[in-house]
Amino acid sequence: MDILEVRDLRKSFGGIKAVDGIDFVVKRNEIFGIIGPNGAGKTTVFNLITGIYKPDSGSVKFKGVEVTRLKSYMVASLGIARTFQNLRLFKNLTVYENLLVGGLSKRNYPLYSALFRTKSYFKVEREVRKKVDDTLEFFELQDKKVLKAGTLPYGEQRKLELARALMIEPELILIDEPGAGMNPKEINDLARMILAIREKYGLTMIVIEHQMSLIMNISARIMVMDFGKKVMEGKPDEVKMDKRVIEAYLGEEPNA
Repeated sequence: MDILEVRDLRKSFGGIKAVDGIDFVVKRNEIFGIIGPNGAGKTTVFNLITGIYKPDSGSVKFKGVEVTRLKSYMVASLGIARTFQNLRLFKNLTVYENLLVGGLSKRNYPLYSALFRTKSYFKVEREVRKKVDDTLEFFELQDKKVLKAGTLPYGEQRKLELARALMIEPELILIDEPGAGMNPKEINDLARMILAIREKYGLTMIVIEHQMSLIMNISARIMVMDFGKKVMEGKPDEVKMDKRVIEAYLGEEPNA
């Protein structure tokens, strides 16, 4: 049932241990949360899983296959997608074109098929454009498809980045602070959308988030990090009452 297995993962930058012996497993179709103060090493863990950084030691296995030292595009081709804390959209392309790029990156056809407009070329194009239309509808972005991505409100840009990640048809998606900059209503809408995505696409998700109302409502289990280390792991109710978690966030013990 485990889709991802991370064992004794370590990464230092100079004398700073950004990730220091992290262990966790994620079950298929689970939403697994990662929380911790700024600088705890959460995004570095994502970068190590997806091949942006190479670990100093440790291992990452996806569906039982070692992916620890693969390049980013190879990790993505295996079925791991991600979003970023800082938006990485093609802001000068339209909403539709952003999704089209994501969809075509997963499809292959020979160069001559594109040059001579063969049947295989048109078949792939139809399939991808149908998926783009379906994704636009699911994310309620149909009426924005001809707009440049950079002109969308911040919350809709976040939504578009998540939609584009789904276009590569992943089995596991890593979502980095999806609620950043959102108001309470947007956070509630985002929580419902994440749960709906998991249901519709049958995905496994790992979510980094500072918005406790979001992460506690969507996660089956949560790992807490501080100073590159794993503080604890458990169900949301266990995490929010744990003395070590309160100390890591607030620097104080809970009231008796």
